[in-house]
Amino acid sequence: MPNYDVPTLPNKNIDDMYNYIVRMDRAMKYLFSGVLESSNIFEVGQWRVENDRLVSKDGDVGMSTAETGSDDIRFWAGDAIDGVPNFKVTKAGIMTAVGALFLSALGYPRVEINSTDNLIAAYSDADTYVSFLPTYNSVPALVLVDGGTTKAFLNRTLAGGTTLGTFDGEPLNLQPSGNFQIGGVNGYNGTITYVKNVISGNSITGTITVTKGIITSVS
Repeated sequence: MPNYDVPTLPNKNIDDMYNYIVRMDRAMKYLFSGVLESSNIFEVGQWRVENDRLVSKDGDVGMSTAETGSDDIRFWAGDAIDGVPNFKVTKAGIMTAVGALFLSALGYPRVEINSTDNLIAAYSDADTYVSFLPTYNSVPALVLVDGGTTKAFLNRTLAGGTTLGTFDGEPLNLQPSGNFQIGGVNGYNGTITYVKNVISGNSITGTITVTKGIITSVS
């Protein structure tokens, strides 16, 4: 479709101005009747129209159908397509988003990925959840929160090793469905006698009961 030349503004008398307005009116009706298309539109508002792209004038937002033989970017935002856009979707449908909030539901229960708080969490309600945090007391951790109170954690300690524990003094219950192993060996089951006091030279003993490697009672 060839480009259409809009009448130029005359620099003459009133009659010429009147004729110009009539011609302009006809030209606009003609263009908006279906003649306008990508072959004769190069810019609309703050957007540039190219053969294989629709791009904002600053280049930071756009979509493209360009083919380079690789997994080309189809949508992008945050930087130019040849820069480092914070958001992009490729031809194969692979999405990259730097900073996002993903919710499996608007209410609860839900699973959430939150870039503001740097967490992945599963909520039963707003105050009861399990979360994976990249830094909790300076190290990555799995944290359990119940009723707004942090109850338990699993983390890699700064001194080395892995720590599993509670914060509020409640028992830490491990309930394996099979044998509980320590160092690859099935957990010990039985009793251990120990000296709990010495009175007038006589030892007073007690008993520690161990079930699957866990102390279950002390008497």
